[in-house]
Amino acid sequence: MRVGLDQRMRLINLILKDFYGDQELLKTNRFPAKLVMGSPSFLRPCHRMLPNNQEFINFYAADMARSPDGQWWVMSDRIDAASGLGYTMENRFISNRTYSGMIRELGILPIRPFLETFRQSLAGLGEFAGDNPLVVVFTPGPLNETYFEHSYLAKTMGFPLVQGNDLTMRDGKLFLKTIEGLRQVHVVLRRVDSEWCESTGIAE
Repeated sequence: MRVGLDQRMRLINLILKDFYGDQELLKTNRFPAKLVMGSPSFLRPCHRMLPNNQEFINFYAADMARSPDGQWWVMSDRIDAASGLGYTMENRFISNRTYSGMIRELGILPIRPFLETFRQSLAGLGEFAGDNPLVVVFTPGPLNETYFEHSYLAKTMGFPLVQGNDLTMRDGKLFLKTIEGLRQVHVVLRRVDSEWCESTGIAE
């Protein structure tokens, strides 16, 4: 199952890199251009935004279900502000306290190392900034249905939780407003869906 999900994520990543890059799949008609260009989810302003050496997908999640014969089915792929990690973490922590003996007996691997790897990966994306890149968790706010997860991840990983009015743009760079002044933001863990980014209230 893990190998299959990894293969699926890599394929989606390559397809998206092509759609937002050279578009060879469209030029050679191996993928219907009308289907891509006519989709409201295709963000034309993002064409050629990422350099070729960067991966398009940094976090992948999938909705899965068991088939009648016991096989696993992938029901949907989630790559845009995918939720679930915070709930999984909290569920595991509660299970560890409640069923600690059973979890040890079954040899279930701890989940915290994954979160630490994820935190280090985010910081690594801002390595061009030196030893102390600023990573923020970007949330729509407390009225969002997954706000608990946003605040949970920010607190657990030690990153500021920010909304649009906490940020501002200066000369094409993103900054966080603080009482000490503006701090440049190097990495954004975006929990806002792509189509809503323009309406989040980031000041110019």
